[in-house]
Amino acid sequence: MGSDQWEVISEERAFDVVEGDVRDFSAKEFKGVDLLAGGVPCPPFSKAGKQLG
Repeated sequence: MGSDQWEVISEERAFDVVEGDVRDFSAKEFKGVDLLAGGVPCPPFSKAGKQLG
């Protein structure tokens, strides 16, 4: 995702957005967390979608 998309997401979401390679992920800092979810970018920001936002 580009910087414009990250700016919109950070303004619209009350939670932290973490970008990175899941292969580099370490769960050590998330002790006590019951669920960690991740996924592909939202369709409005995806280059594969119609970007109808």
